[in-house]
Amino acid sequence: MNIPQSFAELFAESNRSYPTEQDALCVQIYEFDAEAEKVAAARGQKVVLPGPNQLQIDIDSEQALSEFMRRLEAFNFELVSIEEIPSKTPGHYHIYLDFQGRPQPFTEWERLALQSALGDDPIRHFLNCLRAVSGVPNPTRLFEPLETP
Repeated sequence: MNIPQSFAELFAESNRSYPTEQDALCVQIYEFDAEAEKVAAARGQKVVLPGPNQLQIDIDSEQALSEFMRRLEAFNFELVSIEEIPSKTPGHYHIYLDFQGRPQPFTEWERLALQSALGDDPIRHFLNCLRAVSGVPNPTRLFEPLETP
């Protein structure tokens, strides 16, 4: 089995297409390490890391949003706040869940497991797991638009 040496190779071998050349360039320079800030800057975005008691969910369709809401109803943690931010792509959302009543912060693996269970985008989850296994600090992150002054 030939294992891709980089994310650029991984995405090149997939059927995933990019809306712009800029997005393809971002994948070429992003090797799941500490280059997230470079990628975000190239896209005109910023990196947002989760707080200690926060989950970040990337939702890529209305159907996925409905499934997320269904799963959230069964979730047994004290949810303090939920913030839904439209992604740069119409019909996609970034959802931030805060659980401030927890006695201790989420570990990275708890965060990854719970985000996946709630319906986080599978490609994002895969990349987050690769970062975690590789020892990258803060393996979970989202890219958000820069605020305009």
